[in-house]
Amino acid sequence: MYDKISVVGALQTAIPFVEKFRDATFVLKLGGAAIRQTEVLQSILTQVRTLHILGMRLVIVHGGGEQATSLATRLGIETTMVDGRRVTDDSALEAVQLTLNGQINTSIVAAARRVKLDAVGLSGVSSSLITATKRPPVQIGANGSSQLVDFGNVGDVSTIDARILEEMLACNRVPVVSPLSADIDGNILNINADTISAQIAAALGADKLIYMSAPRGLMVSLEDASSLISLVDVKQLRGQVASGSVSDGMLPKVASAISAIDAGVPHAHFISYAMENSLLLEVLTSEGCGTMIVSEGGADLPT
Repeated sequence: MYDKISVVGALQTAIPFVEKFRDATFVLKLGGAAIRQTEVLQSILTQVRTLHILGMRLVIVHGGGEQATSLATRLGIETTMVDGRRVTDDSALEAVQLTLNGQINTSIVAAARRVKLDAVGLSGVSSSLITATKRPPVQIGANGSSQLVDFGNVGDVSTIDARILEEMLACNRVPVVSPLSADIDGNILNINADTISAQIAAALGADKLIYMSAPRGLMVSLEDASSLISLVDVKQLRGQVASGSVSDGMLPKVASAISAIDAGVPHAHFISYAMENSLLLEVLTSEGCGTMIVSEGGADLPT
């Protein structure tokens, strides 16, 4: 039997945050590892539904790198990663399309239906939500060991038509966005989902950008659970990147979080999908459960 006093206490704790974030917009980025676990995905979407019922507007952006790599392997396609980003040749693009727009987007929307969350699946190609340009070859690495890398069918965002998402949010629906996009001629381009999340958050004027992945947040040491960094500003975070203390896999997430803050998004968060109710704890309690990133100097201020 549940503890009635604990339930009442939790509600009293949450009420100020419910009042603060009613009608607020959150962009939630889900990594492929969370999506492939049925129970984890169900738990996340149940938490999304709770926030939705409480009056918060949510947009879900999903990745799917692990699943795309797995399918590519089964198809005999080699996967190349540089600085945590996928090189997408024509064969790899086929695997990415099948995975992101087919398997993953549909699975999330179906799972949302099971928890009675009204979700709509789309991609950056849909109604020209995202228009991109093909990325030219770029120089990667320091001068002594730099290389010119052609990422293939990979794009950089030119424009986002936020009206499409706003229309869905106004109808009380939750958009579920695949990061595949296209240029003005309809050539499909793969864009890093972390980057898409940050740019959608900026275009919507979102209140929060929340990344759900395996780690609890930004850690001084992944082996030490007590080394969680609960609050950090972008200046401090840039220093961590410059010192090499951010792992390769986290670099795109950290870079996109910084870009979102620079574009006016007040808060970016890193939380773990593996922690029970982590989304609710991060949004509806003062302590949170992961890492919150704020603008320069904001780490000294109450939030």
